[in-house]
Amino acid sequence: MLRPGLARQSAVASLIALSIGSAPAQAAEGLSCLDTPFAPEAEAVIEDYRQAIDIDFVQRPIVPDKVKIILATRLTECRDSQGWASEAYAQASYFYGPHFLVRLLRTKIPLKTEQLEQLDARFEAADKDRLPRGLLGANEEDKAYLTQLARLDGTEDLYETGMWIGALITAMVTRDKAKRAFLAS
Repeated sequence: MLRPGLARQSAVASLIALSIGSAPAQAAEGLSCLDTPFAPEAEAVIEDYRQAIDIDFVQRPIVPDKVKIILATRLTECRDSQGWASEAYAQASYFYGPHFLVRLLRTKIPLKTEQLEQLDARFEAADKDRLPRGLLGANEEDKAYLTQLARLDGTEDLYETGMWIGALITAMVTRDKAKRAFLAS
């Protein structure tokens, strides 16, 4: 049997361990606020934007001001409802753009569901240190690693499909790095 003082210390230590262990999970739940459905008017603007995304967008992504305002409003709503400090808010804003883009690209990319699942599995298993933020600044070895990651069963070796996959991987890398920074803030 534990002495009363030791039992109290043990209980306090357990509570601290539980709170430390659950902090990242609670923080990650805070990011889920960003996935709350938009109002119908905002959803219509986003759908128009999604429909307009094509290979030119992949090469030069431009986000219309109307969409930027919708996303900024959502970020502010989540900051207020989740009580994010300024550092967490900054990290959430770095996360939200690529997170939003991943969701859009997944609906437009010319891949079958099985191919997207294969890409997700490869990405999950990938060495994250070898995934630079896109090809700019990547050395030849990292470019080869990214190319291998992007080669999916059943895809034709087409330039356009590669551009879509590259844009998706870049957004996924950026999103995940920003999420880790958010969880650390």
